[in-house]
Amino acid sequence: MNKPDIKQYLVRPFSVLAMVFASPSAQGARPIAASGAFYSCRCILDVNAVGNITIVTSSITIAFTGMLSGTLVATEVDAFYPNGNLLVSISGTFSGTVAGQSGTAEISGTGGPITRGSGTGMLDWVIGQGTLGLAGLHGHGLFQQPIFGPAIERCSEGMVIGDYSARIQLGH
Repeated sequence: MNKPDIKQYLVRPFSVLAMVFASPSAQGARPIAASGAFYSCRCILDVNAVGNITIVTSSITIAFTGMLSGTLVATEVDAFYPNGNLLVSISGTFSGTVAGQSGTAEISGTGGPITRGSGTGMLDWVIGQGTLGLAGLHGHGLFQQPIFGPAIERCSEGMVIGDYSARIQLGH
């Protein structure tokens, strides 16, 4: 019987990270510090088990304010371990404005272990593959100090509110 391996759920963000930092344009532009707030809403798509690890796949929408202003529509895969730890992987498309330039870009990230019940954690992420005014955009950052909140009218499965910080480069 073919059992899915947990690694298959977490590999993509690391390969995107390698591509972003290897990019010539990522090495030539001047970095800009970026920060702001975010809130996310999720809809659970699938729940399955790999051994004693529970894998939850969700569709997620994250709204950004601050230097990044717009929306990320993504897929999130959460791996819940029996000891209460959580690993997170996210990948999707951002549409909006970065440092006054508009377009789309890909964002991928991983985080953990986040201890269930603590209400806090960090997720490292990368942004790249921009279009229109965001062509040549590259960077990396953190989603940090999320506060897990109750479901609101727009969020079927609850929401996460927190801050982000990043170093980004806009180069054409």
